[in-house]
Amino acid sequence: MNLLPAEGGAEEINFKTYEALRLPGLYFGGEVIDIDAITGGFNFQHAWTSGWIAAEAMSERLSK
Repeated sequence: MNLLPAEGGAEEINFKTYEALRLPGLYFGGEVIDIDAITGGFNFQHAWTSGWIAAEAMSERLSK
């Protein structure tokens, strides 16, 4: 069984907010983002961190 992140996924993203560049207001996190690496378990950290960043950006956007 291959549990490594696979190639493919969302590519055109503002990585400071994880917001889609083509569709403002759409946010991504975790493994839907285009990553391809041997992460050694850090893909979980990437999922949590990108989710946190996206949630913070959504909260900021909604509070405007």
